Amino acid sequence: MGMEESSGVLRLQRSIALSRRWRDPHFFPVTVSPPNASSHSAPPEREPHAVWDWDLVRNRVWWNEGFEILFGYPVADIEPGPESWYNRIHPDDRARVIAGVHAVIDGGGTGWSDEYRFRTANGAYADIPDRASVIREDTGRAVRMVG
Repeated sequence: MGMEESSGVLRLQRSIALSRRWRDPHFFPVTVSPPNASSHSAPPEREPHAVWDWDLVRNRVWWNEGFEILFGYPVADIEPGPESWYNRIHPDDRARVIAGVHAVIDGGGTGWSDEYRFRTANGAYADIPDRASVIREDTGRAVRMVG
């Protein structure tokens, strides 16, 4: 294994480690009390985040428990592919968001962000600021997108 190939493996290992870290329930940010808050106040609570990991090779999307907490969809009941995301984006936002995602994937980019409306289980739409990183092989081929 040459140095170039070795560094690519190392980059992929770092990317996988980052994804696993994002999946770790202890990794999520906490709400911090203001400096003047009583020292006897309740401990800070974790704020839920919907974290997703899209395996672009197998076309499968993994969602963390934040998906259920924030949007009301049981993770066990959602579709396994990107339709679990695409089908819930507001119709007026959908084409723009999907085009932006694929522009980054197909254009060699590594980062994506957008804001859109996402349908919750009760039918209401939530305003979502979203961002993701594209993980690529040494050849440049996109293999995962984590957001």
